[in-house]
Amino acid sequence: MIVQQIPPAPNLYLLANIVTPELAQQIATHDWLNEAVQKQEGQEQWDRWMIDTHPLIDKFEQQLNAKLPLLNAAIDADYNFAEGTRIWIDSPGFTVPMHLDGWLPAALQCYWLGDEECGTVFYNSNDTEDVRHAFKAIENTGYYMRNPDPDNNSLWHGMLIPTKNLRITSYTYFR
Repeated sequence: MIVQQIPPAPNLYLLANIVTPELAQQIATHDWLNEAVQKQEGQEQWDRWMIDTHPLIDKFEQQLNAKLPLLNAAIDADYNFAEGTRIWIDSPGFTVPMHLDGWLPAALQCYWLGDEECGTVFYNSNDTEDVRHAFKAIENTGYYMRNPDPDNNSLWHGMLIPTKNLRITSYTYFR
């Protein structure tokens, strides 16, 4: 796994080679549209569906948890495990408005399938012109964000460029 800090503050990181190439290919090529889907709480109006249990999700979490010592050392954290991974299926035309996650202490979003330019963009403020970093939606890469102070969250982010094609990502929480 490659972990690269995104300046200025130590709360945002690019991750690459998150899982083995074999597992990445299985996740990216799996027919997620033929699985039982549901809506993510708080995102019921979005053109996004969720899968929260699947053997590939279990394999992903196993590989991620095996790499937690490396991740903890790179981000100066002490997580015991990653959990709650879900697959998000975003329809063509999907966008995410700029927002803060507030209560969320830490998360990892990984990209598996979709348009490269439709990754998440982080901002230095709530101004869309004040870009901190635009992540590319490249298979087996993603971002890790840490929000140690929910009352002073500075992680404005969104995906303002509509997807042209189906987008598959995974989203994982840390404890």
